[in-house]
Amino acid sequence: MAIFSNSLPKIDPANPQEAINKLCNHVRYLQEQLEYVLLHLDSRNIDEIDTDHTVISSASGNAVIGSYMKLTGAKGEVFSVGTNSDKKFEFTLKGAEGKPMLYLNDSGELVITEHSHLTNGGE
Repeated sequence: MAIFSNSLPKIDPANPQEAINKLCNHVRYLQEQLEYVLLHLDSRNIDEIDTDHTVISSASGNAVIGSYMKLTGAKGEVFSVGTNSDKKFEFTLKGAEGKPMLYLNDSGELVITEHSHLTNGGE
């Protein structure tokens, strides 16, 4: 797949002034194409993202995805999972106002807090 649609025109070594003009025009073209692509990066022109080196954030800041993922709600709800900034694995669910509802402790046990209300909704 070609990255640029135009290639450098044939240059006549016997005409250096024309060669310089062609080179300058081609460099301008490359600059315009590169600026356009960089300003319009989206899923149409990105094939893969390494989340170990790149953090993906939503425009609103409600979603952050990488080796650590954090989703937040309008009322302070938070779901987080992955290796946090302290290099520890984290799995947490917080309700409104950020009240902890459940999490995995250091022993890998699921802890359900007093802020959780469990219901049996089915069979």
